[in-house]
Amino acid sequence: MLEGIRLRKSLRTALPQTLRHAAAAIGIIAIDTDGTITYINQPGVELVQEFIGRERLPRNLIGQNLAKVLNRGLALTVIGRTLQTGREIHGQLLTFGKSMYTVMTKLLKDNSSIIGCVQYAIKVRKTQRQENLRVSQAFARHLANKLGYQSTEWIDDISYEHS
Repeated sequence: MLEGIRLRKSLRTALPQTLRHAAAAIGIIAIDTDGTITYINQPGVELVQEFIGRERLPRNLIGQNLAKVLNRGLALTVIGRTLQTGREIHGQLLTFGKSMYTVMTKLLKDNSSIIGCVQYAIKVRKTQRQENLRVSQAFARHLANKLGYQSTEWIDDISYEHS
């Protein structure tokens, strides 16, 4: 019994540190119904940078319109689509820039009215699509030559999804 009490105490002290560590790895972006950024943490800023392919962003993204920052319509974003449809996402694997993320969204409500949305994104890995595509195309070219195909230019039009 004493061991159980000691374990609970050590868990109680370790949990806040663990949660801080986890929060530091999760990109968090919150917007209101107009698409204005109301909260963004550093991993969220890095996600935006990777998404748009630019290192430089406005100094303070809070108060900026997300659609303008991303240079695309709000409805074309995960967080914007969640606002538009009212359907939250619970762990979808998506590619932003050169990395893959597990993304979740949560609608923010005041009573029953939607007042905004939060997007949580956890980087799971860098994509290797281009490298995989080149390997697949090289294999297809080799196989086509072996099978006696006269032309192999069509292989250059193969997308990663079809390779």
